[in-house]
Amino acid sequence: VAEATTKAPKQNSMSPDEQLGVTPPAVAEVKGSQQAPVVAPPLPEVLIAPRALNISWNFALIAFILWFIGSALFLSRLIWSYLSVRHLKQNCQPLTADKLQRLKIFKTQLSIRQTRICISKEIRSPIALGLFRPVILIPENLLNSLTDAELEHVILHELAHIRRFDDWVKLIQKIAQSLLFFNPAVWWIGKNLDLEREIACDDYVISMQEKGRRSYASSLIKVAKHALQNKQSMPLFVPRMAETKIEKRVRMILNSNRATSTRIYSSSLVLLLVVLV
Repeated sequence: VAEATTKAPKQNSMSPDEQLGVTPPAVAEVKGSQQAPVVAPPLPEVLIAPRALNISWNFALIAFILWFIGSALFLSRLIWSYLSVRHLKQNCQPLTADKLQRLKIFKTQLSIRQTRICISKEIRSPIALGLFRPVILIPENLLNSLTDAELEHVILHELAHIRRFDDWVKLIQKIAQSLLFFNPAVWWIGKNLDLEREIACDDYVISMQEKGRRSYASSLIKVAKHALQNKQSMPLFVPRMAETKIEKRVRMILNSNRATSTRIYSSSLVLLLVVLV
């Protein structure tokens, strides 16, 4: 029995796969790891493009939010100005009839757009409140210091603004500046338009006055000094007689060799249209 036990064949320890000559997967991986490393292929462009689009979309969204906030702030100032214009119109007092009779302004000129002449304690400079039912406002304390000739200069200047519809033009200008506040060219063109607007109205007064350049220049200086001595706030889109480059305007008024024009220069308007487009 002992000999039979020792002579019994040993049990084969090889697995069936090894007996058939098939290498197990684990062994194949171990053997494969001994080969050269495989370089991963680059990501396809289809996967990279969404990342770039996402970055550009985020940038555009941030830019839009900043533009919206800036435009809202500037437009809110315009709305406040419009409300202040309504307040000034409702709380002003008409100029007395005897004062109007002493002025040499024709009734046909005052009938333009049914303009009224009033006085107010809440402004520092003469202004033309246009849009609907225009009103020429004159500071009450300035009125007491003006002669009839000086008051006539003031009213003629503000009438020129109303005749030219500067109130509507300046409102459109301010809206454009509010929407394109980030563009310095719009602000530069706006300043030039403000100056040319006042020069055109100065030329209108000169054309209505015979040999009155020096007297009108002195009236302008007097009104400008009064405006500097007062601190009342003024609406944004309202033309102001004595708050735009007085020195340059006085030199142009006194220059009798200069060709006068009551129209605004077309170059500034063209530049503004180009920027808006």
